[in-house]
Amino acid sequence: SISSDLSIYDPHLIVIKEGAMVGMKCIMVPHYIVKGKLVLNEIVLGRNSLLGAGSEVAPGTVIGDDVIGEARVTFFPKAFVPSG
Repeated sequence: SISSDLSIYDPHLIVIKEGAMVGMKCIMVPHYIVKGKLVLNEIVLGRNSLLGAGSEVAPGTVIGDDVIGEARVTFFPKAFVPSG
């Protein structure tokens, strides 16, 4: 389930696994610029996980299976949240 007002950039670099849910007004951006160079890193949202409303997900973030993210959480680049 994905809210209709999600802001998603570079969708080919975003993996949303079976049963995952993305709340309203979330932002998922798998790219950033460092010293003038474009960096692309995949974002993964695990099975049966929830990304709460208004959350922001940066490049390289991996959220494991069965994770419940509160509303308005910011995941910094290369953040890792283990399953459960």
